[in-house]
Amino acid sequence: METASDTVLKLVRKGVTKETHISAGLKVKAAGIQLSEYFLIGLGGTEFSQLHALESADALSRINPDFIRFRTLHLPDKITLYPDGDTRYQWAPDLVLAREVLTLIEHLHGITSRMTSDHSYNLFQEIDGTLPQDRSRLADVLRTFIAMDRKQQILFQVGKRAGYFLRLGDMPIPDGSSRCGTSAASRTSPRITPMSESTRLSRIACAGGCLFSTGCGLHGKGMEDLNLSAIMELIFPLLVLTIIVRTFIIDTYYSQEKSHALPA
Repeated sequence: METASDTVLKLVRKGVTKETHISAGLKVKAAGIQLSEYFLIGLGGTEFSQLHALESADALSRINPDFIRFRTLHLPDKITLYPDGDTRYQWAPDLVLAREVLTLIEHLHGITSRMTSDHSYNLFQEIDGTLPQDRSRLADVLRTFIAMDRKQQILFQVGKRAGYFLRLGDMPIPDGSSRCGTSAASRTSPRITPMSESTRLSRIACAGGCLFSTGCGLHGKGMEDLNLSAIMELIFPLLVLTIIVRTFIIDTYYSQEKSHALPA
């Protein structure tokens, strides 16, 4: 599906309408076929973010698919997403995208879909549950991030995309950082389990080098609202640790290989 907003569908020249999506989804369900509907986070940009979420929530509520899955938009710099007319795509930073997903979750009604954020590029991979019983827990993940101090938000954005954090719960959140009324218990839910130190170090070693690459979503468009010095203040220690850990792992590996190669 990607979006059910007729405005956005027309801008990206999808070739279908909201009602087409709904009709097709209902036919698949009626045929007894398991249905997954994908919501493409960020497709509406900043300007159409909320419209994208609201119209998609309405369509999904009418379809009641078996699964609702999230993917996050990522475009090469040379791609023009809205090729027709005078409307230009306005890249949405992560805070806008968090509000977008929250709006979608809050406006889904009367369905029993399994919702999952099952892609490593998604910022909030802990969004995984069944509606309606898990709605509050899933929404609290977004509310917690939105209410966090800006530096804490940046730290999570960088840490998640560097592989240091897998979930928001992997990062200690100072008391009082949440202004949305979520309890400490909800921020430390058993569903959000911190990684072990070995796992964290492994993820840093594997992913630390991608911090400023196009794919990690931290340059230019994705974090255009951030102060560069603030970013460097937060990630410089992480980069140093990455280099140290990578060096240690590589040295250990080659030492073991060399010892195995020696004759008995």
